[in-house]
Amino acid sequence: MTGRKYLRGPRGTGFLYAKARTTRHIEPVFLDNHAARWTDDNGYTVVGDAKRFENWERYFAGVIGLKVAADQANELGMDAIWARLRELADSVSGWLRRWGARAHIGAPDDIEPDTTAVLLELYPAAFGQRPNLTWRGPRVLASGDGAHEPQFSGDGWQVNLNDLLAIQRAVRQAQSGQILHRPQDNEPHAMSALHLHILVAEDNVINQLILRDQLEELGCTVALASDGEEALAQWRESAFDIVLTDVNMPRLNGYELAKALRRLGCSIPIIGATANALRGEDALCLAAGMNHCLVKPFTLRALFAVLAPYERVAHEAL
Repeated sequence: MTGRKYLRGPRGTGFLYAKARTTRHIEPVFLDNHAARWTDDNGYTVVGDAKRFENWERYFAGVIGLKVAADQANELGMDAIWARLRELADSVSGWLRRWGARAHIGAPDDIEPDTTAVLLELYPAAFGQRPNLTWRGPRVLASGDGAHEPQFSGDGWQVNLNDLLAIQRAVRQAQSGQILHRPQDNEPHAMSALHLHILVAEDNVINQLILRDQLEELGCTVALASDGEEALAQWRESAFDIVLTDVNMPRLNGYELAKALRRLGCSIPIIGATANALRGEDALCLAAGMNHCLVKPFTLRALFAVLAPYERVAHEAL
């Protein structure tokens, strides 16, 4: 959520005139604190003149939402938020370099871009208001609520932040200036609800929230643990279908957690998640007792592909 509209004055100047008998028959589309006045805790009165049609973009729900968003930001801390954004930018830049691109992190220079330069903007949450960046070349806008196939709009190509292959296609389309469509028979199957109850062990708070959102989008329920010891305690108290654990955590890391679970007779699938893409990492995960190893950042579809074999039908999940 952006608080910009609540921190500025009204934009522009307008003049509204309406006959008195007309205003009695026309209802405003919505009301704010200028179009109506509170009379008690559960009642209000719409003003009698043309002010009932004014909108100052200052409604209670938006102001309360801004307060909640500010509290969440303060609770996480700006250092943690910035670290997550930098981690996200580094990860995407790493994939771009693997694909042969020259990736640079930061705001674009106010210069004329070359013919193949593309500005890739990352928005971890839903796509909202954007910073005013000066850029005369093509753009790719990757957001948490973007489509899994690049969608062209007047601003550029919009795509899902969690789908790396979709980002790759969007960048290529932006470079070529063409709007391409994949053949119909190559379209991936729809991701059905998995109905799994998953224990997630992850020490990074922002990564926790991202994983929770991804899993809930796949129709799963989620329990969060901040490290291996907390995950072990939750496993003893509740029944889970899958354990998804980060490999590197304080106190008890992912390898140690997997070994401890297996020693206690845990037979459910354990999936490791690591930012280390070096060869041999998957072997370490398997040796610790894990069933699979995902390399961060992984797409929503990659997560679905690993979880889908353990899908439960709805009546089994009750």
